[in-house]
Amino acid sequence: MNRMLSAAYLAIGLLAPWAMSASSANYDHSPSKKGQTATALVPGEMSQAGQLPAGYSASASYRCREGYDLYFTGNYIYWNWTQNSLKKGVVTSSASASSFILDPGYASGFQVGFGYSMPYADDWNLYANYTWYQNSASENLSLAAGQTFSLANDVEVDNLNLFSGNFSAEEKIKFNELELILERPFYFGKWLTANFGAGLDALFVGENYNGSYSGIINTLLVPIPYHGSDTLSIHTKAWSLGPKFVFNTNWLLGSGFAILANAATSALYTSFTTLNAEKTTSTITSPKVNTITPVLQMFLGLGWNGGFCNDNYRLGIWAGYDFDIYYNYDMLNFISMRSNDMNDDITLYGLNVQARFDF
Repeated sequence: MNRMLSAAYLAIGLLAPWAMSASSANYDHSPSKKGQTATALVPGEMSQAGQLPAGYSASASYRCREGYDLYFTGNYIYWNWTQNSLKKGVVTSSASASSFILDPGYASGFQVGFGYSMPYADDWNLYANYTWYQNSASENLSLAAGQTFSLANDVEVDNLNLFSGNFSAEEKIKFNELELILERPFYFGKWLTANFGAGLDALFVGENYNGSYSGIINTLLVPIPYHGSDTLSIHTKAWSLGPKFVFNTNWLLGSGFAILANAATSALYTSFTTLNAEKTTSTITSPKVNTITPVLQMFLGLGWNGGFCNDNYRLGIWAGYDFDIYYNYDMLNFISMRSNDMNDDITLYGLNVQARFDF
């Protein structure tokens, strides 16, 4: 019995290397027909049999002249802008009540970027991108007889009412973002490439609000009573800096087309350097507010990328939908003392179209 066990162990020991070698050969993506050789893999495009070694995430970074790659990106963005402070109040009559909300609608902006692929560093890419976006909303309200107007979130506290009066409001946002990301595109599968990245994200955001009120019949406002008419101007400025992490995916469809699904998140140290409200009779200034701002950015779209001149140059075009949330970044309600909430979120969303050129 012992001799049989010993013989079995010896057979397993002799056959194991052969079996592992056969398994490895079966796992390899080599062509099925003898004598057939696989064509060279073109990074960033769909892989074919025998082009990817097993057990390693091959680079999907484009390689142009002499294996290096420089690229520029230019984006046209057409975003909408929403935040809680755009709701200015409630118009009430004997029959109904309706909210009075500023509607900025969509506005144009742009993004410009520059990247460099480093083949000597396992095809890591260093990418810098700048975003510029501005939007504004304005509205005039004339109250009819029997109507009253109350500011948002402070109906019970301030009790600002207008009778047959006028209310005009204008709100603006100036948004700037600068990011520097180190990333590596790689194959996640034959028809799927992915991109993990990490870096720094910087924001510079300013907001202004201007409002005027007339026909006031209630003077219970805090801290300064209103008498007949008044104006209010609010200014906020902030800068943010912190780490950013990205995960981008390209679901390759063939012929250069792909579905793009991207996500990014940041945790930014934010300093509100300007927080003041100027009224007709007074100025309210708040000390600097420092906080941590979470950011979530998402994108879904369709793109195409192709090479020409023996892949020495490449051109890519894609379009899709952005949805970005900047948590706790709206400080207009806080400084105007019209809300018990410290701040609210800023949301930017809409069309994003990019052209990319590699050389």
